[in-house]
Order: sequence, then structure tokens, then C-alpha cells
Amino acid sequence: MKQTVLKILLILLGFFFFTHYNLRAQVMPSNSDVAEGHSAKNSNSMLMLPILGYSAAQQDSLDVTAIASEYLKKLKDPSSEVKLALLSTYLINSNDTLVMRAALRWLKKIIKKKQLSVNVRLGLIDLQSAILLKTGQGTKALVNQQLLLCLAKKNNISNIQWERNIENIKTHLRSSYEKDLQMKSWNAFVQKFHSYLILTDYEVLPEFVNNNAWDVFLNVSDPRLLKIALTWMNRLLSIHSNATFTDTKANLLYKIGKRNKAIELQRRVIEMARVSGEPLTEFETTLQKMIQGR
Repeated sequence: MKQTVLKILLILLGFFFFTHYNLRAQVMPSNSDVAEGHSAKNSNSMLMLPILGYSAAQQDSLDVTAIASEYLKKLKDPSSEVKLALLSTYLINSNDTLVMRAALRWLKKIIKKKQLSVNVRLGLIDLQSAILLKTGQGTKALVNQQLLLCLAKKNNISNIQWERNIENIKTHLRSSYEKDLQMKSWNAFVQKFHSYLILTDYEVLPEFVNNNAWDVFLNVSDPRLLKIALTWMNRLLSIHSNATFTDTKANLLYKIGKRNKAIELQRRVIEMARVSGEPLTEFETTLQKMIQGR
């Protein structure tokens, strides 16, 4: 419902400016004036945003790409030419990948400008994260948003929405790797889950990490992916050491080809289980299979 209302507003706003463009052009400076850095009040650069919004709402790829590219080239300082929120609205509502790429290139350059205020710089980084996420670069978006929060903290600036955005990115990444897991796309799953664990400093339940590592053991034969799962268990066992988690690590070692280490570790698993009172049968059976080379 909200998206429909937004599209209608964009269309109406765009249509108004678009139909009055020729009349206003007689009293407006030329595009070259804009390129020389004149403010939006004295140029027609502000007309590009409504037209961009209109085009985005209509999903008119050719028009929106041309207008967005021209506008981004001329927009030297977002704090002086346009409200950041307005710019964000139009860019986020565009579905054109070329516009997104152009926006990311522009943001990469503009964020480095020293004359930007801290708040505007942070807002642009937040916009950059949103576009990265929209273009399927969730991992980069999370890194970007984490840097944003560090910079905000350094400048004693807090914004609940930025914190919500980082949680939204995490939710998106979780959905992405869970979908790969359901589809049994093991290469994609391992890579995405590994990135998620690193970037969130393993902020998931230990049992969840162990279960995913076990799924990799059961379904994957690629040593590269098995070794990545092994790193999960090494980290997990440095914090939560028990027989079940250690058993998972031993099995991964065995499948990678480190048979002697796996057997030694599996014997330790049995001792740990004996001390904790856990059933030994399954662990002992696994040890016998390792010894027999099965």
C-alpha cells in the first residue's frame, strides 16, 4: 500500500515538473551553469529529481538511466544542492541496475570529500549500504554499515535507524544463506554463512553453528568447503567445548583426509562423553569406522 502511494506521488510530482519544464527553462540557467557549481535554487538541476522519480516509478529504464547519470555528474555536494532524504528516496525506488551502479560510483567519490558535514557523510554511507544490499551485495553492505556505526560512535552521534538498518541487513543475509541451505546449494551456503559468522563475530547459537557444520560434513566432499566448516568448529570449541561439538570436528578432519588426527580426537570425544554422562555408543561406532577406514 505504501509503495503504491509513493509511486502515485512520484508520478504526480514528476508530471508537474516535467510539463512545466519548457516554461521555466526561459528563466532558468543552462546545464553548463549547473556543472560549474551553481546552487539548486539558481539552476534546473533540481528538476532532474522529480523526473528521475517519475521515471523510476514508471520503470522507464532508458530515461531514468540517462537522467540519473546526468544528475549525479552535476551533483557535487548533496548538502548544498538537495536534501539527502530526497536523494535517497529516488535512488532507492529505482529498479534500474545501471542507475544503482552509477549511484555507487558517485557515492564512492563524494563520500571522500572533506567539505561534507559528518551527518551528511554518515547519511551517504547509510545510502551506500542500502544500495549495496539492493544490488545483491549484502556482505559489503554489512561491512559498510558497521563502518558507519564506528564512525558515528567516534563522533558521538547516535541514530536508531542506522542500527535498525544493520539488523535489516543481517536479516537479509540470514534469509539468503538459509535459502541456499534449503536448496542444498552448498558452495553458496558455506560462503555466505562463513561471511555472516565473521562479520557478526559468531552471534548465533552454538548449536546452530554445529548443526550447519554437520550438514556440510554429510553433504559436501569439496575439501575447500570442509575446511571452512572446520574453522567454524575451531572457533566454537574455543568457547563451548563438549563431546558433540568435538565429534563434529573429528568427523570433518576425517573427511578432509586427516585420519590420524581424527582418530585421536574421537578418542577424546569418548572420554569427554564418559565424564559428562552422555551415551557412548554412537561415538564409539564412529571411532571404529575411522579406524577401519570406512
